[in-house]
Amino acid sequence: MTPADRVNAAVAELAAALREQLRVEMAEARNDPPSLIDVPEAARLLGVSRTTAYTLLDAPEGLPTVRVGRRRLIRRVDVEAFAR
Repeated sequence: MTPADRVNAAVAELAAALREQLRVEMAEARNDPPSLIDVPEAARLLGVSRTTAYTLLDAPEGLPTVRVGRRRLIRRVDVEAFAR
């Protein structure tokens, strides 16, 4: 086996390992819930109406939100902590 053949074999082995790692990480990402959720989803998790969820968000001690365009998003962990 020439040095070039060994390099090509090593590169092919590395590429295969990277493809497998990427496949595993993408499968895990599909199973993870999104880290930011919208207000209707937060209302569903809290078991309240959408209007009540907006009231909770607007309260002085309410959940922190992030604006993305016109959407208000809430971190899922904040909603889950608030529910406890």
